[in-house]
Amino acid sequence: DRECFIDIRPYCNTAPHTVQETTSVTRAYETFRTLGLRMLLVVNRYNQCVGTITRDDLTAEALAQDMITKGKNL
Repeated sequence: DRECFIDIRPYCNTAPHTVQETTSVTRAYETFRTLGLRMLLVVNRYNQCVGTITRDDLTAEALAQDMITKGKNL
């Protein structure tokens, strides 16, 4: 199975755009719009990746659903 892997490291971006986990939704949306990104990495204060955001995550429907879900867990 090891012969089935492809090394894509030469094609990866070694310095991706990131936002802190405390960044507002508005700021993340503006970053997407101005830079034309497909994905945005979310990092904590130690610069460790804790998640990703896509454009679909910032739609009104997705944000409303997330607020409803989080509200039920409080």
